[in-house]
Amino acid sequence: MRRLVLLIAGLLIALLPSGAPAAASFVIRTGAHFRVLCHFEDEPSAATALETVEAAWPLASGLYGLPDAPLDPPLDVHLFRNARDYLATERDLAGGKFARNLAFSSYDTRSSYVPVQPDLTDEALASVGLTAQTRHNLAHEATHLVSYRATANFRAFPQWASEGAAVWVESETTAARGWSAGLGADPFVAADMVLAQKLLAGGKLPSATQVLRGETKDLDLYERYAVQSLLFRRLITRNDGAAFRAAFLEAVRMPERADFAERFLELVTKTYETEGLAGLDLDYEQFVRSQTPAWDEVFRALGTTGDAWTQAAFGDHNSVAWRTARAGSGDYEVRGQLEILPGSGKSPQMNVLLAREKDAGFVSVAFVAGYGVNVFRYHAKEDRWEKLAAAPAKGLQIWRRMPFRISVTGSKLTVRLDGTEVAAAEVTDHPMSGAWGLGVQAGAVGVWRGVKVEAAKSR
Repeated sequence: MRRLVLLIAGLLIALLPSGAPAAASFVIRTGAHFRVLCHFEDEPSAATALETVEAAWPLASGLYGLPDAPLDPPLDVHLFRNARDYLATERDLAGGKFARNLAFSSYDTRSSYVPVQPDLTDEALASVGLTAQTRHNLAHEATHLVSYRATANFRAFPQWASEGAAVWVESETTAARGWSAGLGADPFVAADMVLAQKLLAGGKLPSATQVLRGETKDLDLYERYAVQSLLFRRLITRNDGAAFRAAFLEAVRMPERADFAERFLELVTKTYETEGLAGLDLDYEQFVRSQTPAWDEVFRALGTTGDAWTQAAFGDHNSVAWRTARAGSGDYEVRGQLEILPGSGKSPQMNVLLAREKDAGFVSVAFVAGYGVNVFRYHAKEDRWEKLAAAPAKGLQIWRRMPFRISVTGSKLTVRLDGTEVAAAEVTDHPMSGAWGLGVQAGAVGVWRGVKVEAAKSR
């Protein structure tokens, strides 16, 4: 592996895609198959990005039939410091088509473009490193680059196949390397499960046959990704997954032809001739129903790997991640440790969310650095916040790890910091037995450690 820190403006411009924002310096890291061009001077971020994309290579290359050998030239991945820098390049290359995605790969430049996301301050990035969401996106886009190298037909690949493959590789890779909690325990992955199950419950889940035929135009962007990724995962993990892989690889190696999409569909559906597509439709529906997402991440992003969970919010919305299971019908406690890091938002705040009830709202315990604790009741029907309690807490500061415990006894909620009671509230108009969750305020970032929810111990 070689590393270059480039400070010469002329060389920098030569390496950037047309229209990319110039930076004072950036870092290049090169591996056996990928080259990361980090558009800001941060060697740890560049190294982490390279580690991530290289980790995706074995699964991606195996799926697309590339030999496990070094690539010359390697595949280029551009890492941007924030969304603003990414969008400047995206507008020049793609005209805004992938602005919402905040990550894309260009078949024309044979390169990927990924920003650190959500945006982090320099201090927070140095502390927590690349977020779980950034790792997911890096592995995802790296898979697209592998497909570009493997087949001349990539432009004609159906979206369920190209995006489904990328989602499968990213989720398998991050879980295998311990960068995500894996499947339903990873909020990033669980989001697809939740979306697909909501479509199923509402009678709007497309059948496997409809997904294979691209009949998903009535779904929004994230719904399409969800049903496509789950179908791909199902096809590759069934007992006849080897036959699906073989059909997929045959399509990859197919010469360019005008009827590629139709031929691809024939190759895949031929695998299921015995049971028929109706049988595959039923199997896919049962697969979606069988998923067990532990999280319902309403707004990203929360990483749940290990004991320390980093949560960061985009600047325009709070980050909110709910557990799908209810806290229980009896008394309970939520405890752990929180650390508020320097953020870009107005409020350095982390939130423990309680008692989620559909159409009725929830309760939020807000920990605000430099101030203390607020307890709110959100009334969903009126879209109204009600403050139930407020208490200063001088010990609650940025960078300070603070043990917390929230006890729910009947309608009473008690908040303790570092073993000392700081706030209490009565919630008389709302059941406290609903799901719990975690959040941070818009532009904020923090780390949760050792979070547990347990039945309250009798005293």
